Amino acid sequence: MAGITPRLLPINSIMPTDTYRRVLVLEGGGPIGGAYQAGVYYPLAQLGFEPEWVAATSIGAVNAAIVAGNEEGKRVERLKEFWDLVTTPSPWQSYGSRPEESTGPRARSASQGQEPPVAETPSDWPSTSVPGFFTTIPNTDPNAQPAYDTRPLYRTLERLTDFDRINDLKMRLSVQAVDVESNETTFFDNYESKKLGRKIGPEHILAAIASPPGFPPTEIDGKRYRGGNATSRKIIDYVIQDDRRDILALQVGVKINEPSTIDEDESFQTLPSPGRNNTVNVVHLTYRPHDSIATMSLREKVVESWNRGASEASRTLLSDTWRQEAKSRRAPERPAEFSGTERRTYIEDSTESSVTLLFATTRKQASEPEYFSGERETGTVNYGKAKVHVPRQRALGQVNLPFELKVFGLTLYKQAEDPDRHFILKGCQVMQKDEWLTEISTSGHPEALVFVHGYNVTFLDGVYRCAQIAWDIRYPGIPILFSWASRGSTLDYLYDRDSAEFARPRFVALLGDLRRAGIQRVHILAHSMGNFSILSALANHPHSEQPLGIGELLMAAPDVDTDVFLDLAPRVRRVSQGMTLYASSTDRAMAISKKLARRARAGDVPDEGPIILDGIDTIDVTAIGDEILGLNHSTFASSKSILNDVKLLLTTGIRPPGNRLAEIQGMPTGQVPSKWWRYVL
Repeated sequence: MAGITPRLLPINSIMPTDTYRRVLVLEGGGPIGGAYQAGVYYPLAQLGFEPEWVAATSIGAVNAAIVAGNEEGKRVERLKEFWDLVTTPSPWQSYGSRPEESTGPRARSASQGQEPPVAETPSDWPSTSVPGFFTTIPNTDPNAQPAYDTRPLYRTLERLTDFDRINDLKMRLSVQAVDVESNETTFFDNYESKKLGRKIGPEHILAAIASPPGFPPTEIDGKRYRGGNATSRKIIDYVIQDDRRDILALQVGVKINEPSTIDEDESFQTLPSPGRNNTVNVVHLTYRPHDSIATMSLREKVVESWNRGASEASRTLLSDTWRQEAKSRRAPERPAEFSGTERRTYIEDSTESSVTLLFATTRKQASEPEYFSGERETGTVNYGKAKVHVPRQRALGQVNLPFELKVFGLTLYKQAEDPDRHFILKGCQVMQKDEWLTEISTSGHPEALVFVHGYNVTFLDGVYRCAQIAWDIRYPGIPILFSWASRGSTLDYLYDRDSAEFARPRFVALLGDLRRAGIQRVHILAHSMGNFSILSALANHPHSEQPLGIGELLMAAPDVDTDVFLDLAPRVRRVSQGMTLYASSTDRAMAISKKLARRARAGDVPDEGPIILDGIDTIDVTAIGDEILGLNHSTFASSKSILNDVKLLLTTGIRPPGNRLAEIQGMPTGQVPSKWWRYVL
């Protein structure tokens, strides 16, 4: 949908999924419910909640077939393609129509005194055709009931769904239908069909969405079938018959004309499983469209529903409430064959609180306790890893270090380290490049977050800040620090700028090395002058020849000349999946840079407003609070709100920013779509 770029970020470590059979249950709900389901699936792909089993009814069966019938990396794109197709143009009627005005199949069925077979709202379906879904069957009798031909959907499913993959049992698929003659509910299940030597095809999906008389029944093996009830109680009952493993089900539905809120107390439920030795946990995610959706075009409704699904799913799945409940209700550990791929742990939050990070630096080696100086290493890049203890008694986003008094480089006093209050370097190991790359290739992680620090930062400053960010957002991949040779002094601005330029080709080489070591996606968080180095590097890299797999690029307070930024950023946009600019009008360090460079900086927010470029989300973070040393220059790392946004962006990729957090509001006020965004606290 508009503003959504699919990507895959498997991070099972934040969710209790290793011993559970992961089941996605999709109800009905017409185009709005269907688009909401597709939006819900989007963060599931990012959060590693790839289902082993999809069970669905009504419009949910279409989404389920597309998910089950595609490889992991293609599922979101195929869902997007389907919903783009069926909403171009916009033939569905809007919500808000009175039932007696509707000409859809449910309304016609009801007018004849029949119980509507599918729980769609009366105004969901039009009396005209829908591209890739159905066409109107011509009829010269003005009193005849309109009917529809769903063969276009058959062809669409053939194109977007690999039914060979479904029948090869790559993922379990179950769709609910009802025998028209006996009125008995049945499930077309690829696992059960395999036992009988049968196959699942597009006709089974058409049976699940059939709604006579408008959508005709589908004949399969001599029997006629229509869709089942759009609620999922029977689907859940069918799913829990499987007693071989514990079940963690995400149940997605839609309710119309109810408050647009989520009752978190009802979002997690453990169902009774009498006579069985497994646990059945269900996470409920129910869409309640707000009243204003009635005034939207179908296209706008579908985009709104998709974005709401993505936003609400990410908030639910990332919340501590249900995940802690799931952990507390877990059954004993299962044998090894039920475990997922083992991944090396970089964030330890049990007996100790620590972050292990990897680093690559253009600095020269130095003696302890600095490890690396501010001088440039001209011949090579130094590699290694560091372990940092993270204190639990601190404000989110803050890096607390022991107080140290220095005069002319001599330490006159240093406070004793306190594990309860201070970040403490527990170890720093220099590694050979091959050894370092082996660490990555054997880690089991397909993604990494590379933090590039800014001006006036020592090596250890960068280590602590990288550890703090990784810890506070609980980053599930590999945290990597790229530390270029800043001298860590406010007096060495020009030296630091040259060092940032010096590091440019080394940064590109690093990304190439990560790619060859098996990292599929690299997210980059660059701060201050670090943006100058990476923007120049990425803008001039022949990406088409050597793709680097850039995911999200987050530019925090970029100390880059505005004209240079306007030249480089569009070229970088072509080689990255998404770009976000965090800027501030109160950033004092940015004001210092502006004076030294005698030019406007991209990280500033002048009176005329922030930089706005197509394909880049600009967020004004002026309203965010305190900053270390009063410089307001690490707002990205020292604000809970910013960290929450960074976490949601990296783990879900939800766009636009206003769909991630309520504190982020679109600007100019009232304009749709928004041109930029602002934190409003």
